[in-house]
Amino acid sequence: MGAFLIKDIMLLLRDRSELLVLLAMPFLLIAILGFSLRGIFSGDLEALEMDIALVSEEDEAQAVESFQGEIEEMGLPPEQAQALKQAAESASPQTMLISLLEDENLSELITVERMGQTQAQESLDEETVDAVITLPQGFTQNSLRNMLFGSNKGGELELLVADLSSPQTDVLESILDEFVRTVNF
Repeated sequence: MGAFLIKDIMLLLRDRSELLVLLAMPFLLIAILGFSLRGIFSGDLEALEMDIALVSEEDEAQAVESFQGEIEEMGLPPEQAQALKQAAESASPQTMLISLLEDENLSELITVERMGQTQAQESLDEETVDAVITLPQGFTQNSLRNMLFGSNKGGELELLVADLSSPQTDVLESILDEFVRTVNF
């Protein structure tokens, strides 16, 4: 094993360009990452601040009522049906998402504004918002079916961002992935 190591070191020392790349690459990587993430490394969260448009394509109250109607049609005992209806009302996924995004811990980073689909798309094109989160039709019912019965693929959110390569996008994707994973668990 030692002979192979000595041989590799000797080959590396003979080839000056390979040695230069080996030594320069970490410094180049540090410089690139330091430049692109300078605000985050200094503890300045201003680099992660974002404005988000929230678009809901369904009426949450109506979706919950519709789901409660589905529960009634299942022919469950009244006390079970009532417990499921109350669980559906209290575990509303849209309300959970909105309260997550407007939580005091995230309020320093995220500003949420409710908009219609057209207005949100225009704002994204004009770059007055950094991202658009869309709650598609059926999100509430699919999420509730999955939460209470485990019988559906669960709710899905749509995310449109202005800049795919920004650290803001990564942070927002992580927040939404964790939310969807928790709701669909």
